[in-house]
Amino acid sequence: MLHRPNYQLLDRHRCFTVFAKNHAKLNFQIVLFIATVIAAILVFAFIGILLLPILGIIDLIFVLIGTVKASNGEIYTYPLTPDII
Repeated sequence: MLHRPNYQLLDRHRCFTVFAKNHAKLNFQIVLFIATVIAAILVFAFIGILLLPILGIIDLIFVLIGTVKASNGEIYTYPLTPDII
């Protein structure tokens, strides 16, 4: 899933909550990208055919939940996402 560049990550000192929200979002997208690459490789073993739609649904659900939480002013931490950056 491609998303537009988030320029708010470049300005850390402007608002801590904006930085924390974008930090969590970027970590989740990096983990999801790595999982998608692994699933794409596993397509040759016919396992990835099942994993790719599941990853798409997971991305849609968690991004929608994160969007609702962010609109309420809460910091949403995505599940099973380590701090990469």
